[in-house]
Amino acid sequence: MKITKLDNKKKEASIEILDSSIAFEKLKKGKSKETVCTINEGVLAGIFSHIFGKDVDCVEKSCLAKGDEFCIYVIQ
Repeated sequence: MKITKLDNKKKEASIEILDSSIAFEKLKKGKSKETVCTINEGVLAGIFSHIFGKDVDCVEKSCLAKGDEFCIYVIQ
């Protein structure tokens, strides 16, 4: 996991997960048309809600299961 952006003032972050086990499991059954790492979205939203001191949303923008290079999450 790599934090690619962290802005405490704007309460935003971007995260890359290079080897998502959730995405790899999905790939065993074939490529997905959608992002699949919803558990990671929830965990990251919880972590950054605590860090930022307010509720935030986390959305997966790219996913290994779709054939993307890695999973990217945007937290706002």
